[in-house]
Parts: sequence; C-alpha cells; structure tokens
Amino acid sequence: MKTFPTYFSKMGLIRLSRVKPIFVPYCIVALFVASCMTACHQKLDGTQEQLAETIDSFAYHYFNYHLPQALRFCTPESEKWLRFMASNVRQDDVDVLRAHEEEAEISYDMPETLETDTLALVHLTVNNHFVKDSIGKTGHFAGETRYDILVVKRQGKWVVNLPQQLAPIK
Repeated sequence: MKTFPTYFSKMGLIRLSRVKPIFVPYCIVALFVASCMTACHQKLDGTQEQLAETIDSFAYHYFNYHLPQALRFCTPESEKWLRFMASNVRQDDVDVLRAHEEEAEISYDMPETLETDTLALVHLTVNNHFVKDSIGKTGHFAGETRYDILVVKRQGKWVVNLPQQLAPIK
C-alpha cells in the first residue's frame, strides 16, 4: 500500500498513511459541498438582514413623518405618493407633530420572500403614529393600526414599492 506523508506532523493531527486512498476524493467533495452550503446560507442571511434594514428604516421615517428620509428606501415610482402625502400636511398638523414627543412604534414578523426572492409582503403593526384626517381637519395620533407594504428587490437592493398611498387594513 502506498503511504502518504503526515500533515501537521508536529502536532500529530492527521496521518494520511492510515487513511485509505479511495476515501480522500470523497472527503474533498464532502468538504466542498459543506463550504458551498455555508456560503449560500450566509448570502441568504445577508439578504434577510438587508430586507429587515429596509423595512425598519422606511417604517420609522414614514410613520414619524420624516418623508424625505423615507424616500431613500422606496422605488422611484413611489415618490409621487410621498410627495402627495407631504403636500397635504398643514401647519396645524406640523404643530401637532412637533408637540408630540413620542415616536411611532413599529413591529412586524420577518416576511417570507415571494416570486424567486425578489418580492416580499410585510405586515406592519404601528402604534402611536400620526394619521391625517379628512381635508381641512387636523390629524391625530392613532393606537394600533395594521398596514401591508410591498418590498421589491431591484438591482440587488431591497426597496419599498408604494403602488398607492398606504391605507390601514380594516
């Protein structure tokens, strides 16, 4: 039988002369498969992390009326809805927002991605957020309200897509 040199011989960790030569290729393939699976898992975690960061940032800015900052986490076609929302804010709404010291509280479960991992539907629960009333009336702060937002992956980045103005789910 052909003998193989000892690797890590000073530490005596592996002595290949005791390993049958036929098992070496199988061990190499197994290590390769395991490393590929680990790399794929890390990529998925990074994607989920970026998705969560987009949801957190958008929701925080949107529901606390920091609309220019919320726009950074949206698709270009969503800009018209944020501009529409901002155009309906009156001075008395601004005064109410400034007088209120607490921020909106947002919670959600991590969404499952749909359609080849490029689309996610997020169910948000928002507490203590400002809600615009009908035209001509000052808005008020609402208790627990549920919203659904659509998040899409474009050019490798998760962004919120607003096909219309956000409305609470009843």
